[in-house]
Amino acid sequence: RSGRFASLSCLAELSRGEFDAGHIDDMTRIVLRTLEWRLNPPTARTFVGHLLQLLPEGVPPNAHEMISRRALFLAELSVFDGGLVAEYPSVVAYASILNALEGVASLSSCRGEVPPSVADRFRSNVREGANMHFEPYSTEALRARLWHLYERSEQYHLERQEREQEREQEQQQQRARSSREQVHLIKPDDDDVPLAQSPQQPPMDKMDEDQNEPRQRPEGQHS
Repeated sequence: RSGRFASLSCLAELSRGEFDAGHIDDMTRIVLRTLEWRLNPPTARTFVGHLLQLLPEGVPPNAHEMISRRALFLAELSVFDGGLVAEYPSVVAYASILNALEGVASLSSCRGEVPPSVADRFRSNVREGANMHFEPYSTEALRARLWHLYERSEQYHLERQEREQEREQEQQQQRARSSREQVHLIKPDDDDVPLAQSPQQPPMDKMDEDQNEPRQRPEGQHS
């Protein structure tokens, strides 16, 4: 776990005098020649861990963690495609990280935190810093195959449901904001509210004419 390896002298001490460092070294060479040096090479997961160190600075810790988890998940998915077994683990890891960058950038929780320039700088760091060159056409073809595997995974459907829920919540919030804005536009100002009107009175000149006009007496009455 610490990344440190036991020395030959330490192994010799563990044998309690049965073997010395030379014996262990000779036997190791015999075993390797017998196996024709067919040892397990570094896996795609191992390369993901190394290549992630070439991500440009400035990526928030939360987004960096999500990129790491997604890249490792994609690298592990590659074992379900028999055609990817023949691919170099470093290429699989490189394509997994590029897909992870694209996927995390599309999440609403990381919106704006992983711009396209991050992937461009990562490519530059791999090419110039690590002196690793990947053929673009084969890389893009491998990325497409990884996306196909990912779309068939349960993780994809879970994230799709989460995105639909987030999209629905955003639409509800937008409708609520639109409703509040419409209410604000319709509501009149206090100065625009008309005062309560009293019962309509006849014009003053009409009242004067009514007062000056003599009243007719009922028939049959005399003064």
